[in-house]
Amino acid sequence: MRVAILCKWPETDYLNGVAVHVKKIVESLSRVESMEIFILSFGNITKNEHIQNCKIILIKRRIVYYIFPVIPIVILYRELIKTKPDIVHLQGVSLSPYLFAFLLPLKSTKKIITIHSSQIVEKIAQEKIKSNSPFAVSLQLLELLIVNRADLIISVTHKLSKYLNTKIRKSSTKLVVIPNGFDDVLFQPSNKIVPISGELKLTDRFIIFHAKDFLINNGQEYLIRAIPLILKWIPNAILLLAGTGPQKGYLENLCHSLMIDRNVLFLGAIPHSKIPLYMSRADVIVIPSIKINNSEEGSSIFLVEAMAMEKPIIASNIGGLNETILNNETGLLIPDKDPIAIALAVRMLHDNPDFSRRISKQAKKYVDAYRSWKAISNQTYRAYTLIIDNPRSLQSSSSSNSD
Repeated sequence: MRVAILCKWPETDYLNGVAVHVKKIVESLSRVESMEIFILSFGNITKNEHIQNCKIILIKRRIVYYIFPVIPIVILYRELIKTKPDIVHLQGVSLSPYLFAFLLPLKSTKKIITIHSSQIVEKIAQEKIKSNSPFAVSLQLLELLIVNRADLIISVTHKLSKYLNTKIRKSSTKLVVIPNGFDDVLFQPSNKIVPISGELKLTDRFIIFHAKDFLINNGQEYLIRAIPLILKWIPNAILLLAGTGPQKGYLENLCHSLMIDRNVLFLGAIPHSKIPLYMSRADVIVIPSIKINNSEEGSSIFLVEAMAMEKPIIASNIGGLNETILNNETGLLIPDKDPIAIALAVRMLHDNPDFSRRISKQAKKYVDAYRSWKAISNQTYRAYTLIIDNPRSLQSSSSSNSD
């Protein structure tokens, strides 16, 4: 089976959620002997690499491509034709040469797309575009075209699959839910101590850890606003924030206005391979993502990584977060945009160490059983084989996963 995957291949270890998904699932699928995988990606350099049965073709990104965007589309399409794939698999639906190359016809090739979120819903929710603007209408029409051009759609959450199901017009298009996974080698419980640079001393501190891009929808503002109340109950508490993004300046100013500069440490961008070392120091992991209109957090890789590290987790009761966490069993779910709820949850975990350990161990059992990249890649490989050999058999899976 020959599979061509269209995506931005990560060239560094500074990975976000989609980049982690792409890299880890490819690494896992490349171990399947019956598969031959080709990654087609634009990058800062031109080279070919191999990961077992996977060939990574990096095409040099050039300034002229931004002036004449049809050129990279044609280049990708020509590479696709050369690989003669049985399946073309597109990762994500953001506007890119990968998307438009995916939409072009390829004879005797099945088309699969993994959708991590609805770009149109997110852009409207974040007020980047107006819902009735010509651009929004164009994106909605493009979304319909994408969904109905695919033979198989992989959604990372059940809520997203329900939304996508309303867009499907082509009876032969199938829809399945395959969530994100975690690296079960890298993310394991550990008592290893990592030195963290900075003025603050971390010995004997109650550490709250969060690692996501600094974006409005990731809700770091509400976590920071919870810190003054947390400090009244837990004076030795400290918040470690890993990441970068457009909200960083605002968040730093917020810390200053709340006079908690010495209780919040901005770590900057942390390589993905180093995240477990920081998690191992944490007493609590908080994921305060917020719902903006109809846009919600998807299948959070950071969440399942924290569960794999056997850490107690507090997360907003939205989107894919509440599809992964069972409240009071594998973590705590709280209302979004609620600093008081965050503070109360942190206090509860701090004051009840036995409960905290119990939900952490339950979370570890869940992700080990269902959310390793090996398990996720097995589901993906099964979808590949079924869409080629017996696409009708995906119908029952599509129906049940959309419920």
